[in-house]
Amino acid sequence: MGAGRARDHELAEAAMLDDLSIGDKIRFYRIMTEAEDIALGVYEGDTEQDDHTDAFRHAYWNALLTQEFGADWPTEYGSKHEGRPDNAAVREAMDLHNNEIGRTIALQNPDADPEELQQLVKDAVARGDTVVIDQGHELSFSDDVKVGDTVDSDVFNENPRFLPGSPLPDDKPSPK
Repeated sequence: MGAGRARDHELAEAAMLDDLSIGDKIRFYRIMTEAEDIALGVYEGDTEQDDHTDAFRHAYWNALLTQEFGADWPTEYGSKHEGRPDNAAVREAMDLHNNEIGRTIALQNPDADPEELQQLVKDAVARGDTVVIDQGHELSFSDDVKVGDTVDSDVFNENPRFLPGSPLPDDKPSPK
């Protein structure tokens, strides 16, 4: 993806947020921070990227977004957000898959409160509905990799795998 196309991509993601009302922006931010905060305490020994904590965070975040905004907006936003040119292909695939799991959970449980959603997402991670990146830098179902045995994200950041045609990474690691 050329620099112009990368910039267009960033603008498309930002435009989606700009189009939200001030109240929706506040709700979006609240949901994002709640998902991050809750995820931090779920899986002891995780580093928060590429692992069970990351899988939970993405699924829970999308479950909450789906309850608040319906499934279409989070699907489009997530695709634009994860499709950044600096996002390793395996990370993009992991996050998109886990986002979809969260949206599905919300759609199947429209009246679930946040605590119920958290448990449903934990169950999905335990069952292997979600995916993580294993030590071989490949996607694995979350029940096939022990918590704490996922890829070392710092090592992965040194040599991430990118989609064909994507630019070589600069010296910044892929953001979460």
